[in-house]
This record gives sequence, C-alpha cells and structure tokens, in this order.
Amino acid sequence: MYRIGFIGLGIVSQICHLPSFEENKKVKITSLCDINKKLLIQVSKKYKDVKTYKYYKEMLDNENLDAVILSCDRFKTYEIANYILKKKVNLFSEKPQALTSKKASYLIDMANKNKVNYHVGYMKRFDNCIIYLKKKIIDKKKYGKLQNMYIENFTGDSYGNPYEYVKQKFKKRKQNIFLKYLNNFCHNINLIRYLVGEVEYQDKLSKNLKLNGEGILKLKSNNIDIILNTRFTKSKIWHETYHLNFEQAKIEVKMPIPLRKNESGNIKIFVFKSGDILKPFIKHGWSFRNQANYFVEVLGKRKDDINTSAKNSLKDIQIIEKIFR
Repeated sequence: MYRIGFIGLGIVSQICHLPSFEENKKVKITSLCDINKKLLIQVSKKYKDVKTYKYYKEMLDNENLDAVILSCDRFKTYEIANYILKKKVNLFSEKPQALTSKKASYLIDMANKNKVNYHVGYMKRFDNCIIYLKKKIIDKKKYGKLQNMYIENFTGDSYGNPYEYVKQKFKKRKQNIFLKYLNNFCHNINLIRYLVGEVEYQDKLSKNLKLNGEGILKLKSNNIDIILNTRFTKSKIWHETYHLNFEQAKIEVKMPIPLRKNESGNIKIFVFKSGDILKPFIKHGWSFRNQANYFVEVLGKRKDDINTSAKNSLKDIQIIEKIFR
C-alpha cells in the first residue's frame, strides 16, 4: 500500500486527482495540504483518517510518504516540487512543471540524483482514443504512412459543469501571453510528440500568435508537416480536433472536455479506396484515472528512463520558448 499525500486542493485535485487515486486499491491517501484552511477542512471531511496541513513543508517533514500529488498555483509549482524532490519523495506534478526550461532541467536533475520517480501530468496521452490511435493505427501503419497533421484547439469550457466540489475564492494572477500559451497549449505539443515522435519548431504563420496566442504554428517531424491552430475563446464548448492524413485514409480525432469524468475522445476514419466511414469502438474510460494508475504502477519500478514524462514536459517548454523567443 502506497502512502500518498496531496498538496493543493483546488478544483483539479478535487474532481480529477483525488478520486482517481482514491479508486486505486494500492493507494492510501494519508495527508492533505492547502494554504486555504477553510477549503482544507471541507475537503478533508470526504476522506477518512487523513491528516491535514496548512503548510507543505510541515507535511513533508512529518509524514512518511511514498509519493506526493502536487496541483497548485503554477507560480509555486517549481518551489514546492524542488522541496519534495530534495526530500527524496516520488512526485506527480501538474503541468507545467516549471515556467522556464532551466528550472525544469534542475528538477529533473534533482529527481535523478535522489533516484525518485518524477511524473508530470499530461492526461491526454492516457485517453482511450489516443491509446487506440497510437497502438492500433499509427504504430502498425494500418493505413500506410502518416503524411501530415492539422490540429485545432479553440479553448472553451474545460470543466464541463462539474458538481460536488468545494469552491474557493482566489485572486487571479496576471499572465503574459507566453505563460498563458504554455499552460494551455503545452498539451497539444506534448500529444503531437507522443503520436509522431520528436518535433522541430519551424515557423509562426501568424503574427498574432506572439501577441495573443492565436494563430497558426508550423512544426515538422520525420518529414511529416504539422500545423497547429490555436485560439482562446470564451465558448461553453471545447473544440479540440486532430486531423491525420495517411496514404490510405484520413482520420479525425475529437477530444473530450478535458476535465469531464468518464469520457473518452472519438475517432472517425475516412477510407479513400472504399469510401467507407469507420467509427471504431473506443472503450469508455477516463484519462485521469488511467494516468493515476500508470503512476502507481511505476512507483516501485525505478528505471533509468522512469523520468520520461518529466523530460517530455521539459521538451514542451523548450519548444514553446523557441516560439516566443
């Protein structure tokens, strides 16, 4: 049984991380920490036999933890992650792991030095439709070689009207466009790299991209041209679609609202020769649950490449830094 503590009890922890890890039979949630005392008390009522802490250092100094789940103000993530890794505790951190590649590299070095697992949350890699697309179609070259990709992410309501969570009042910090882009669209950079391999940033095809994060970005991977079209909207829907053009078919992938529970993306395949339109069955599931189970699975299996997800997060930051340089 792994003893796990949580630092940060905001909406993402409450509706995603806490229930996902609580469902795992190998996990015991032993401690909760949040600077908001009222929130801490209210959330802790849902969990039996947990200790509560207002300050993260006090929790880490007093608890014998196997791992910490960190989901806090992104301006504080680096500072707290650094303390956790120095304590030689396994860490699952929300993205981005840091606001600069230099700080992200330092955290990875600290994890390697202390031989602990360091996972950065990119739950979209664990969506059942993405797993199907990667393993059943791309890796097996079911429709020939992938020739190019076009991705749209026009952000909207990422929560999907959640319920049964404790709301908190907080002041929103002002973010420059680099930080806003990093926080929102690092998911797309990461998922592209997961599907096709390492990518090279080529050009901004829109002057507005650097001004407001809206526009077209060109990437390349192994002679595959990739276009990423991003836009911030206040829509009540979430629009995130991946178009993959193979030699023998076009595939359209629609991703679900990011934080909606028990919902997977869907796939539509347009086969060129036959004219068929196929909709493969995608098992219902939840990317956050899959991600939590993966982290628990690797906790006891320290390997040389165990920090892959933290290194992946670093590469996303490096690419986005190039875009805004």
